[in-house]
Amino acid sequence: MDNEKAKCKCSVCGKEMEYTIIPEIPFAHPTLCPECNAKRKEEEKEREVQKSVERMNAEVEQLPYPDWDCSIGNNRLRNTIGTSVFKDKHLTGKSLYIHGETGCGKTRSVCSVARTIIERDDHVKYIHCLRMLSGYSNEFVNGGAEEYLTKLGRDKRIIIVDDLGVGRVTERGAELLYYLIDERLINKLPTWITSNLEPKYLGQWFPEGLQDYSDRITRRIYETYNIIDAKRV
Repeated sequence: MDNEKAKCKCSVCGKEMEYTIIPEIPFAHPTLCPECNAKRKEEEKEREVQKSVERMNAEVEQLPYPDWDCSIGNNRLRNTIGTSVFKDKHLTGKSLYIHGETGCGKTRSVCSVARTIIERDDHVKYIHCLRMLSGYSNEFVNGGAEEYLTKLGRDKRIIIVDDLGVGRVTERGAELLYYLIDERLINKLPTWITSNLEPKYLGQWFPEGLQDYSDRITRRIYETYNIIDAKRV
């Protein structure tokens, strides 16, 4: 027995089209003709591409150095970082701790590699250490500390924490840093840290009474991070 046919009009162009009635849902019929349906799919694809471009631009713009200038950067450091996080042109998911004195090009180099990653349609979140600690302190006061921790600790993007060791560490700040490193380690999420301090000297940044946090943070960095000395590359 042949399936029963019926006719309807395209809701966009008004073109009449024939369709097969489905007995189980007799009132169902197509709303778009094949041409309009193809056009809508193409428009949706274009919108997705545009969203991807806008997201990429937004992530690039949030970097303190969105453009790489080889005349003032550290190309050797950039290449060292790049070869550490890429293998056969694919991201390895490694966490990095890049240390060196002020002006050696840590942040510029990290931002250059981050831009390359963003342009390949992977995601990066940049945050300065002071801003992160300040944000956590504000969230703590407003009762949203746990949500703040969860967002950072489980964010699937690469998180760049710039200038670790700058500013004053409170107990809440030490808690955040330990949680961030530990939670991202557990979830196998990459974190890139830049600092003027070698990991073994991080304890000097923590005030008395918070050494337990600094010891645990330092141990995890040595055990699970790829440590790059910017002076020796």
